[in-house]
Amino acid sequence: MQDAPSIAAGDARLQAFSGTGTKAVVVLGISLTLFLTILVVATGFILTSEDGLRTIDSDFRVFWATARLVLAGDPLAALDQANLEAQYNTVTEDWMPWLYPPGYMFLTAPFGAMSYAWAFLVAT
Repeated sequence: MQDAPSIAAGDARLQAFSGTGTKAVVVLGISLTLFLTILVVATGFILTSEDGLRTIDSDFRVFWATARLVLAGDPLAALDQANLEAQYNTVTEDWMPWLYPPGYMFLTAPFGAMSYAWAFLVAT
């Protein structure tokens, strides 16, 4: 157990964080983070709602494409990179294979029933 002077010294060091300026900085940081998160999700939703572009360049596209293959009845096709690229209609230079256990396919399967825009919105 600490003695009273050590506790008082610790309390004095923490006193700087209890002012109204600190609270304003915290609220501003939280608000900015929330705003930027909503902006990224809304941009992704808008971009993927257009015809022709099915996914955006994010890791979630692997989960969504695999879920579509699972619902189509061919879960093993998720192990082939060409099948995944065909599902998300985007050819990239990034190598993004399915690297998760087979049982995880069935946990992500509900995303395959939605369009990418809605699945991305729900998952985020």
